Amino acid sequence: MKKQLIEEITRQREIMGLIGEQRVIYTDDSDYGDYLDNCARFKFDSGSSEIDLDGDINFEEIKKSLSVGMETDRPFIEITVSTSGTGGVEDNQRVMDARINEALNLILNQMGDIEGPNGLPYTAEHIKGKAKIERVYGTDNPEEELDTGEMVPTDPDHSYHRDQQFITICFLDVGDTPGYGSLADQFMKVTMEKTGTNEDVVYDILDQLRDEDDFTEFNEELKRDYGMDFYEVACDSLSVDLNPLWPGETEGPAELGMSDTTINAHLRRLGVKPITC
Repeated sequence: MKKQLIEEITRQREIMGLIGEQRVIYTDDSDYGDYLDNCARFKFDSGSSEIDLDGDINFEEIKKSLSVGMETDRPFIEITVSTSGTGGVEDNQRVMDARINEALNLILNQMGDIEGPNGLPYTAEHIKGKAKIERVYGTDNPEEELDTGEMVPTDPDHSYHRDQQFITICFLDVGDTPGYGSLADQFMKVTMEKTGTNEDVVYDILDQLRDEDDFTEFNEELKRDYGMDFYEVACDSLSVDLNPLWPGETEGPAELGMSDTTINAHLRRLGVKPITC
């Protein structure tokens, strides 16, 4: 890498971990374009939206990421577009829209000869559907006092504002689609179909699910094939007559129950409710 790039990235992932807040800070001597950690990054002068393609951009890696990502069932392109707070609302919106279009056009232009499973090119709308866009509007107004006591520069081309004028395009590894049917079969075998539950297998099954959508598909597979969903299985218990001299039966422990913190940690990661039986 020819120039130094300092980045500060704060992400709060949604269920899939595709959308989040992202702030990229460039040093004054960095190129207009750079490529690092599977992300292409571009910064702009005030009001500008045209991407400078002369930076250190590894377009071969971008094409490779696009080729792999287009075969997946999830959005895999994360675009963060930012403007500084130097312009008015209308100007900032115009610049924001123009930079988003630049980012999308760059992706479309790099698709080249990438084709789908039938040897046909993808439509522009399908490609755009693989991208998630985060808009970041700068809120520091010129002459405003910062928490540090410093004054926000009035020059819109000051390096302070330029750090907030960028596009990042990241290509994420969203993983393979799990086999929901086989996972449902495994889950039932280690829970309802045997005495005692093998929690390690349950942990492994949940670990193969990527997000809430995967969990929903897995849960629907359980209901279709076995007539019970995940939570019904987790809370299922047997009633046992432990004392023939005393009327009534004693309810045994649930298959999984709510005391297994590891399982509930997996469920939180997936963005679904915990076991509460």
